[in-house]
Amino acid sequence: MKDKYIQNEDIEEGAKEPSFKYEKALKKFVFVLCILLGAEFVWLFIVSPCMPLSRINVSGMDTFPKSLVLSAAEITAGSSYMSINEKRAKDNLEKLPQVETAVVSKRFPDTLNIKLTPRRAAAFSLTGAGKSLPALIDGNGVVFSIGKPKDGALPETPLISGLFEGDVETGYKAGDEYKSLLSNLLTLKENSGELLDSISEIYINRKASGTFDLIVYPEYTKTKIRMSALNEDKLRYMLLLLDVFAEKNMDVEEIDFRTGTASYKIRGHGGSNSRTTYALENVYAAGGGTL
Repeated sequence: MKDKYIQNEDIEEGAKEPSFKYEKALKKFVFVLCILLGAEFVWLFIVSPCMPLSRINVSGMDTFPKSLVLSAAEITAGSSYMSINEKRAKDNLEKLPQVETAVVSKRFPDTLNIKLTPRRAAAFSLTGAGKSLPALIDGNGVVFSIGKPKDGALPETPLISGLFEGDVETGYKAGDEYKSLLSNLLTLKENSGELLDSISEIYINRKASGTFDLIVYPEYTKTKIRMSALNEDKLRYMLLLLDVFAEKNMDVEEIDFRTGTASYKIRGHGGSNSRTTYALENVYAAGGGTL
């Protein structure tokens, strides 16, 4: 019996030995795995975000040099995910005269995305010595470019004269009183470009009271038009009335839309007060319908 007991003990000890080796190997594996995971965590969440960015994506303004964008945003070759202040970069980019809005976003751990929205020309004016340099103006009245474009072509927008009293530089902002006019011009350009093409120049006629009205010069006639504001409805009305006068072979020197009822003056007939009121319903009838 004693020999049998000793034999059973030897069998149990033999079975325990492989199990102990397996547990020991498993513990080593878990220990090594924890070290690797810890190293990965340190690299991913501590080291990598502090290293220079590996990807910087700039979109929205293909003609704008990327180096200028990064310089304005205060982003250098050594900038990292952790060092970049998104709000400060956005504010700096929106100080550029050519940029209307900027969106700056970081993607963990090493990517930066910058999306720019350029200013769009609502009109242009002339500035510089001899008033020969075109100054592009957006719908908010901001001058964002001065000088002829590289391709030599001016935007398809009317010339605005009388907007500036002297020379201006990029970044200059026209008074808030002109914002409605410029915003309407931008809307016309984007939605009714063929209507806007009918205007050659808009002169801002300042008054001593601090207000102003507009003198509009159509593209294909010598008739000048006085208006208090300019929008799509008024512009369509103006063109329809010009067509009516052309059909009647009337040489109209000036049309006044400022009071809501069109009055006109025949060229060479009497003084400035010699005007005739043209009823709105007559315009509709001559035009064959409503505006």
